[in-house]
Amino acid sequence: MRNTTIFFIKQRIKGCTGEKETIPLTNFQMSIIIMKNENTDENAEQRLTNNDPQLAEIFPEELVGWHGYVEWENYPERRKKAREILTAYKDQFTPIPEYQFKPLPETTPILIGHRWKEYFAVLGPTLKDTPAESWAIVKTEKAADMIHVLDFPYNGEPPRNKLMQSKTTPNECSGTRRIEQIHEYPGEGDELINAPWGEGAISTARYRGVSLKKVLKYCGGMKDEASHVEFIGADTYFKKLNVYNYAVSVPRRKVEAVNEVLLVWEMNGKPLPAIHGAPIRALVTGFIGARSCKWLVRINVLNEPSRGPVQRQEYLYYGPQVGKQNVLFSNGFSIQEMPVASAIMTPKDKEVIVHQGKIRVTGWAYSGGGRWIERVDVSPDGGHIWYTCHPDDMTEK
Repeated sequence: MRNTTIFFIKQRIKGCTGEKETIPLTNFQMSIIIMKNENTDENAEQRLTNNDPQLAEIFPEELVGWHGYVEWENYPERRKKAREILTAYKDQFTPIPEYQFKPLPETTPILIGHRWKEYFAVLGPTLKDTPAESWAIVKTEKAADMIHVLDFPYNGEPPRNKLMQSKTTPNECSGTRRIEQIHEYPGEGDELINAPWGEGAISTARYRGVSLKKVLKYCGGMKDEASHVEFIGADTYFKKLNVYNYAVSVPRRKVEAVNEVLLVWEMNGKPLPAIHGAPIRALVTGFIGARSCKWLVRINVLNEPSRGPVQRQEYLYYGPQVGKQNVLFSNGFSIQEMPVASAIMTPKDKEVIVHQGKIRVTGWAYSGGGRWIERVDVSPDGGHIWYTCHPDDMTEK
């Protein structure tokens, strides 16, 4: 049941501005290789591109000037048609790469999102150019020294030395350090590659926006039975040949906390860049970055968590008895607040060090939910011996 719907495109709310800044911080460098599927058809995207003009009418752009924004949530007939098309082409898509089913090598690979590019290509004129436009924005707005992890949908992380320049970090992706996991445990072979993040999936930015709590109050507030607030983004999201808009939700209690969920339009003193969700995005402080929806077009108030695939089928916690042989999405529960996470920035992985008995170690430690890290322990031998970082060497509170 939905009792409130708010549209945000370019509107600013007068008299309700606020800044949000939270606490300490990430990355790792290794050798770089390009991971390619041996069965990849390099021309598959062009070969599968569907220029049928009727598809532009079936999947029209929702708003003038928002190229590539197709509204899926409110049009089940569009979702049905898209699934029919994707199913018809499924045997022609680039096969799921072998490295999705086995551990990755000891490298930081750059992965190519062939299958997602092909999904956009077969859905016709409205969406076929999205991958190329995305990469053009990456080249324009991202720093030249970004570490590219996945080309589309784009995943990248900044170099370690930049992450150590600031103590402000309001937003972390739960995929940080994922490469350590997928060195040992392969993915499920899903069409969306598990991007092999190093330790850089964490931001160091200052945002300006309006408190969502104030916006909802201005709109009349939430009904008693409302329990979750859902964010809908303009981007198209695929899961198991189904299509939807990017959709995630956070509990009501998070929204009702003071200034913990913002609708932001400014980043580091400048208008929000396109790649970070312009013209307006959600910023959910202390929660995993997946909840901070970019290119925000709609806010729904629900009596249950979002039914979007990102919420119901990804970023889930499971008990230790759950494995690939018995996993069900319904057995997991959504990750919201980040657990404690940390990483060593220097020395770098595999770096040869010349020393005289002492080695200087720098890094970051972070905890979600606005909580402060009370202690940091460092091990030089894989966890056998631990040394506690002196409080004077930690960022001041």
